[in-house]
Amino acid sequence: MGKRFSETSKWSDPWFRGLSPGRKLAWLYLIDNCDMAGVIDLDQALANFQIGGEVNWPEFLAVAGEGRIETLPNGKLFIVKFIEFQHGTLSENCKAHGPAFRSLESNGIFQRVSKGVPKGMDTLKVKVKVKEEVKEKVKVKVKESEFELFWGQVPEGRKIGVAGCRKHYERIVKEIKTDDPHAFLRDRWTTYAKSPKAQSDYAWEPLAWLRDGHYADDPESWNRAHTNNHKPLLEEIPF
Repeated sequence: MGKRFSETSKWSDPWFRGLSPGRKLAWLYLIDNCDMAGVIDLDQALANFQIGGEVNWPEFLAVAGEGRIETLPNGKLFIVKFIEFQHGTLSENCKAHGPAFRSLESNGIFQRVSKGVPKGMDTLKVKVKVKEEVKEKVKVKVKESEFELFWGQVPEGRKIGVAGCRKHYERIVKEIKTDDPHAFLRDRWTTYAKSPKAQSDYAWEPLAWLRDGHYADDPESWNRAHTNNHKPLLEEIPF
């Protein structure tokens, strides 16, 4: 696990001083073997072997109390004040803090730690660069809205099978070899929707158009379809 800071004054701490020799070793074992966020998936048998004696872990955890060690919903143990002592303030700009952030996320405690929590961690604040956080939120929003932009070009009477359309849309944008597959699909749909094919008796609904790969057709082929008096597939293209 590499080098870590050690609180030398712990030997004068009444709580630590009052522990039995075996429990003192149990505490030091957790501190030395937890990850960068203070989380450890404790293998009690291995721990006892490495400590060199039997530790009654349930009793020890009860003695440690909520302010020092907490059992997470996934069964792992969380050393509550570990981050505050080892890192001080976490920063997303510090590469060395990356493992700690990943552990907090994977163990479902990032929000608790980033906001500060009452169980011994109210003084801990994770430094998050606001501009980067906003940028990430914008990225997610844009990703989620790309399909909606496409779907917005489909007239209300043709908005059928949205779940299937979304599924095929997401597959297609990964397969299309263009700089902007989203713009490509919107442009192709716009061209198709204005074509005689889209206004014929044999017009494809959006689901079939995506599923069967008609977005890759030669647009000229859509102009050779027989027209009729049906309502146009696209009355107005939103910009």
